[in-house]
Amino acid sequence: MGIETYSKKRGEEAIRIENLPHLFSLKWLSNEIDLHKKYPNLEYFPNQQIRMPELMIFPIMDTENGRDPNKAYMTGSMFDQSPFRKRIHPIYSIPNLDVVIEKAGLGQVSKDKPSSYSNMLDDLEVKDLYDALKDRQDTNLSDFLKYCMKTRPGCQGKVF
Repeated sequence: MGIETYSKKRGEEAIRIENLPHLFSLKWLSNEIDLHKKYPNLEYFPNQQIRMPELMIFPIMDTENGRDPNKAYMTGSMFDQSPFRKRIHPIYSIPNLDVVIEKAGLGQVSKDKPSSYSNMLDDLEVKDLYDALKDRQDTNLSDFLKYCMKTRPGCQGKVF
C-alpha cells in the first residue's frame, strides 16, 4: 500500500482545519497529474480517464474544540470544491488524538509526543488499535485503520 504524508515542517507546524480549503486549492492538489508529480510513488495510470483509481485521501486532524467540532470538516462538505471530493475521507479526533488515546486506555501521552506514540504503539498490532477505537464517538480513526487493513493482502476479504 503506497502511503504518502503531507505536513508542514515535518509535523512541527500545525495545519488548522480552517486552513484545509486553501491547502486543497493548491496546484498539486488540483488534479491527478499534478498530484502524481508531487507524489510519483503513488499508483498512476497516465492513459486512463481516472489516472489514480485507488487514491484515497485521509486528512487526519484534531478538532481542537470538544464542544463545537468543525462539522464542515467532519462531514466532508468543506471539500465540496475539490476535484478529489469523493475520495477525501476526513479523520477527526475530539478534541485531539492525545485525549482520545488516553481515554481509550492505550497509554499516556507525554510532552515528547513522537516518542510517546512510538512507545505506546510499538506493542500494538493495527487490529488491536482498530478494536480499541472502533466504537468511540470522539474519533473515526478506526475508519482509516480499517481501510489500511482491508488493503493488506492477508486481510483482503475479511470483515472487521
